[in-house]
Amino acid sequence: MVHDGLASRLPWMILAFLISLGLFIGVTLSTDPPVQQNYSLFVQPENKPEDLAIVNVEKTVNIKAKGYGDLLKSYDPSKWLATVDLSNAKPGKTKYAVTDIQGIPYSVRWEPVTVTVELEKIERKEVPVKIEPIGTLKSDSALMYSGEDVSPENVTIIGPASKLRNVTSAIGYIDLNNVELGKSYPTVVKAERDDDKIEREVRCDPVSVNVTPQLSPAPSKKLVLVVPQYVGQPDPGYEVTSVEVRPNQIAMTGNGGSLSKISIIPTEPILLKGLRLTQTFRARVKVPDGLHAETRTVSVRVSIRSIPITAPGVGNNVP
Repeated sequence: MVHDGLASRLPWMILAFLISLGLFIGVTLSTDPPVQQNYSLFVQPENKPEDLAIVNVEKTVNIKAKGYGDLLKSYDPSKWLATVDLSNAKPGKTKYAVTDIQGIPYSVRWEPVTVTVELEKIERKEVPVKIEPIGTLKSDSALMYSGEDVSPENVTIIGPASKLRNVTSAIGYIDLNNVELGKSYPTVVKAERDDDKIEREVRCDPVSVNVTPQLSPAPSKKLVLVVPQYVGQPDPGYEVTSVEVRPNQIAMTGNGGSLSKISIIPTEPILLKGLRLTQTFRARVKVPDGLHAETRTVSVRVSIRSIPITAPGVGNNVP
């Protein structure tokens, strides 16, 4: 009978214990008021319209969060992520509210905050493809490279309007060391700006083209000296001390009569205006019509120094 009575009272005893525990926690928390803590969280934009591109966004945002001290210290804010809903976004620079913080516990409250996001319309632009050969044909191939056929000849560049503005072409590279007569090679192309730098904020469609090298039997061959051409002068007070060209000679091939008329090959003009420091340039050589150069580009290192100032009377043989 005693055991039956205990069994009947056991659920009530457990309930009473849980109520007591809840009251204890409530009293404890009430005597431990919430504290505020600042956190720097990574920002993750979400639901961006497909016709817009993010050109600038704050990488992190400062969040003011409130919670109970001991609990707040036990959390790992590195796992929290501030999300921004861009479903109604429009072009331009705008402040958007942080809509949610992923991973933050429900017991932590945070103050509303905004993040600056700049968006632009995604546009399209058709540009020509240019192929830059690298390396040289195998010495035993007895072939000459005279250009290439490219398909397609144009690609579409897709990206923010401000990034498309300076894109003038799509460039790809083909390694002459590995080409064979009659074969085509898929070649990845990238958007190139008018300053010859790659624009990485846009993409090409298609991302690759087929390149068929134009190879023919190699004609006569001759080594010619590379002569750099310059435009402008270094800044006042500075001078060119030396010029190093690599390679300083290029093997030219073509008709024997045409080869006999040349002994040097100039580069495209290298801009020296305003230089104050030693600089290395990548310069293309000017290949005469009907001839072929083993390589079309050379490295030109121009050493610059400030002109020493001579004290009055020094070195003038004046008593």
